Amino acid sequence: MTRVLSRWSRVWALALLGLLALAGGAVQAHGTTFTAVSYMEGGYTYQVVDHGVGAGFEAVGYDDSAWLPGAAGFGTTSGVCWWNNTTNVQTEWPGNTDILVRKTFELPAGAHNLLVFGNIDNNATVYLNGVQIGYATSGYCYENRINFTAPDSLLVAGTNVLAIRGEDYGAPTFLDVQVTYDYEEPLAPSYVACPLYDQTKAHKAGATVPIKLQLCDASGSNLSSGAIVVNAAGLTYLDGTASALVEDSGNANPDADFRYDEELGGYVFNLSTADLSSGTWQLNFTVDGVADPSYSVLFDVR
Repeated sequence: MTRVLSRWSRVWALALLGLLALAGGAVQAHGTTFTAVSYMEGGYTYQVVDHGVGAGFEAVGYDDSAWLPGAAGFGTTSGVCWWNNTTNVQTEWPGNTDILVRKTFELPAGAHNLLVFGNIDNNATVYLNGVQIGYATSGYCYENRINFTAPDSLLVAGTNVLAIRGEDYGAPTFLDVQVTYDYEEPLAPSYVACPLYDQTKAHKAGATVPIKLQLCDASGSNLSSGAIVVNAAGLTYLDGTASALVEDSGNANPDADFRYDEELGGYVFNLSTADLSSGTWQLNFTVDGVADPSYSVLFDVR
């Protein structure tokens, strides 16, 4: 049973490495602005209260389970501003009251320059993850009075909480915002690892495993050359959580660098399996000092 599980773990690991090679990691990146919360979006919770009531509603862990669900914009359909109509108002907010709204949204790791902007009649206090990032005043159809950039230190990879207190001191009301952020999307790595050996073949513990590979492009064409430095960066034990330093056999690979072989048109690393436990191992490497999740190959020890 143990061997069967190890076999499947290796199959899945090989499949994952193939996907990583196609999808790539963050070797290069380009910046783009994304929308986390759109105008007139649903998924809010809200509560209409008297002025100043509801202190602490902005806290990340605040229990809003008893609040009503709603969709922006919040407001009245009567009024002199262009947004006071049945098209832009989806949830009623009576005049001369406060409205408390909360909404969660997701951010990827590395998101930055988050901007909350939109319209309010009359005033709005805007919070992100429990911290106030701005206070806006308006009252006579002024547009984009909500326009605040959150400190990058407030952003969380995963779920974030937007909370706003809207204040109105007349008859017409309105509140709606949009949230955007900048993010450098990862591009495919410069190279794809093309192993020149059977990654599913088991090697006897203590033996030397000649790890042979080429650096290819996405179509499989060989890009290897002696001018490119491939360095063995570390080992990961896939049947567990242990990791180990890479040990070569003898002095064939000084400084843990792969040796470029002209005849092979690729790279060779004579890896010692001494002190390695039985199971599936992943050899991670860098290319010209650059690491990437797809820069790895597998071998098996029994």
